[in-house]
Amino acid sequence: MDIDGVRRTFTTLAMEPFHSDTRRSGVATTGLGWGNCCVVHWRGAAEVILPFCQRRACNADAEGGYVDIVDFAEEERSKVQDTIAKMEERGLSCLALAYCEVNRASFEHAHSTQSQNEGYSIQNSLQGTDLTLLSVVGMKDTCREQARDHVRKAKEAGLRVIMVTGDSVAAARVAAEESGILDGISYADMVVGTWISEIGSVGAGIPW
Repeated sequence: MDIDGVRRTFTTLAMEPFHSDTRRSGVATTGLGWGNCCVVHWRGAAEVILPFCQRRACNADAEGGYVDIVDFAEEERSKVQDTIAKMEERGLSCLALAYCEVNRASFEHAHSTQSQNEGYSIQNSLQGTDLTLLSVVGMKDTCREQARDHVRKAKEAGLRVIMVTGDSVAAARVAAEESGILDGISYADMVVGTWISEIGSVGAGIPW
């Protein structure tokens, strides 16, 4: 496939870079012959993207294109969540890919009038448009051997090693075990960021 050739057929209308707070990135594009239509693609942490998805693409053809768009029913949503949980237990970080089609003129007007506002997101210009889930992708960051060695030396020096990560609890657990940070780690040994926010001050009552 001529990737550069494909890219030349599209025009980028707006981009939203990945940010650790939103944990997603987005791009709005249009193409030759699309008329007054633009497509907004999102990718980000599965738990961030999935709540916006009300439909899903399925039944890929021989070329890898999807031929059916169906409602994202609760039964299917539960299956996807179960699959994500199993992937995270293997140490995979799960990204969801989704898109929506919107009126180009309406999108460009909303984007031009709102994009200078603090905290603006492309999502603000979609006027509540639901997304269609394309795929969930698992990504694995391999633990480097020197990381294990550094952790071991730190422990031998009497230091307690703590890992801070944006990954899910399940994926973080695998990473901590692989790097030797904690042996026999349990969920009781892990602190979730939302809990830190709820107790009001970082470090208060946390056993580190």
